[in-house]
Amino acid sequence: DAAGNTATSAAVTVTVSNQGPPQLAFTAPRSNELMTGPTVNVVYVASGDLTEANHVHLQLDGNPEVRDLDFDGRYSFTNVSEGPHTIRGYLARVDHSKIAGTDASVSFSVQLAPSITQHPASQTVTEGRSATFSVVATGTAPLSYQWQKNGVNIAGAALASYTTPATTMADNGALFRCVVTN
Repeated sequence: DAAGNTATSAAVTVTVSNQGPPQLAFTAPRSNELMTGPTVNVVYVASGDLTEANHVHLQLDGNPEVRDLDFDGRYSFTNVSEGPHTIRGYLARVDHSKIAGTDASVSFSVQLAPSITQHPASQTVTEGRSATFSVVATGTAPLSYQWQKNGVNIAGAALASYTTPATTMADNGALFRCVVTN
C-alpha cells in the first residue's frame, strides 16, 4: 500500500524424496509355495515413500479384508483350509483409503500336517501269539505310515495297522509306534 505496509506469509518447506513411490511386496509365503497349515504366516515389506501409508489391508481368497494396523510386516491367517489360496494386499491411509499403485498378491497352497487322532493301544499277549496295533490319522493325502519297534523301522510295515509276527519272550517290553508323514 501507499504507507509501505506489508504482510509476509509463514515460511514453508518443500521436501523432495528420492525413495520412489510406495510399494508393497510379500516375502512369505513365496509364490507357489506349499505351506503346512492351518496357520499361514504372512510377511510383507512396505518400501518407497511411506509418508501417507498408515497400515496394510490384506485379503485371503476374496474374503473380507483385514487391517494390519500395527504395520509391523507380519500377519497370521488362521484356520486356512488345504488347497490353493491367494492373498492380496495394499497400503492404506489412516482413513483406510487405498494408496494407488500399491497392490500386491501371492498365490500358494496349503497342506495340513498329519495328526494322529487315535493312537495305538498297548497289548498283553500270550507268547506265540501276535499283537495288532493301529492308528487313525488325518492330514493332506497321501498319508504314509511307518511302524517302528524300539525306534527302528520295521521293513514292510507301512499301513495304518501292523500285526507282529508270533511273539517270543524277547518281545516282552518292546515299544511299537507309528510315524505318519505326508
